[in-house]
Amino acid sequence: MFGLFRRDPARDARQLNKDAVAVVELARGTYRAEVLREIARITRDGIAQLEDLCGGDAVCRAREIDRYKMLHRESRKQLNQVGLTAYTLVIIHARSLATGDAGAPARAAIADFLSDWPPDREPDGTLPG
Repeated sequence: MFGLFRRDPARDARQLNKDAVAVVELARGTYRAEVLREIARITRDGIAQLEDLCGGDAVCRAREIDRYKMLHRESRKQLNQVGLTAYTLVIIHARSLATGDAGAPARAAIADFLSDWPPDREPDGTLPG
């Protein structure tokens, strides 16, 4: 009975792996190039902030997931599809870190999407950051 309330990391990883692919495919099939580039920029920034702030700290990562869920909720209320998609990908990435290697396909799907939309170049021709 009490097993019903326990989180199963393997099941979470499988769901995250499916969700990541579904969100990326939906975005690719729905949005124009400039919108996809903006989604990638926000996602990339969110993942970088998460890694800079938390590193491998699970407690910090959980707190940041809550913050991104709030941003996700606000995007949904404002019908901001760019933010909604980007924050979904950041949340999936962050949650997949907790599943270890089992969540690697989710992170790979997000990384593949981000590689399709590299950051814009700075005026001097270098990549930002």
